[in-house]
Amino acid sequence: MTIRGMTVQNYWSGLVVKGSQHDAAKWNGGNVIEGMTFTAIGQSRPEQKPAFSVITLQRSRDNVVRNNTFLRVGNSVACGGFHAIYMAHASSGNRIEGNVFQGGCGDVIKLRDASSGNRIIRNRFVDQRDAPVVDSYCDMGRMTECKVQECPSSGNVISDNIFVNSPDKVRAVHRATVPGCPASRS
Repeated sequence: MTIRGMTVQNYWSGLVVKGSQHDAAKWNGGNVIEGMTFTAIGQSRPEQKPAFSVITLQRSRDNVVRNNTFLRVGNSVACGGFHAIYMAHASSGNRIEGNVFQGGCGDVIKLRDASSGNRIIRNRFVDQRDAPVVDSYCDMGRMTECKVQECPSSGNVISDNIFVNSPDKVRAVHRATVPGCPASRS
């Protein structure tokens, strides 16, 4: 499927490309999202439930997200939990390239639960408040310990990106090695 050239504005969320969270055989992939403009996506009023992302890829592989513009995306409350692009549950082999992320909050691109072998290249991060990329593999829920332990991502390439008034450090949430998982090599 190719989604191209549309403007998505003033919505709680944007696009969800989803395979099964629990069944590895039920994946989705090969999609292209390009030339889109996403503006003012996220929770707009404090009484609303916080939104999670503009584009969600869940157990979705070999997708291309390129040449899109993300303007002023984020939640009015709980902005730290919002992401322009969220890849979870073995969303691997994706290319995130040539996008512009401007004026948003929350970690811009989140990798979660063995989302490996992705390429995040030639993007532009402008006036972003939080990290450009984060790897997280622990579902905290409301507890201080992991409710569901997941595996870190590995083999991701993050290169040739431009940072203007934005952090330029990738961060990982939780320890680098997890028993039963390959070590993180992103």
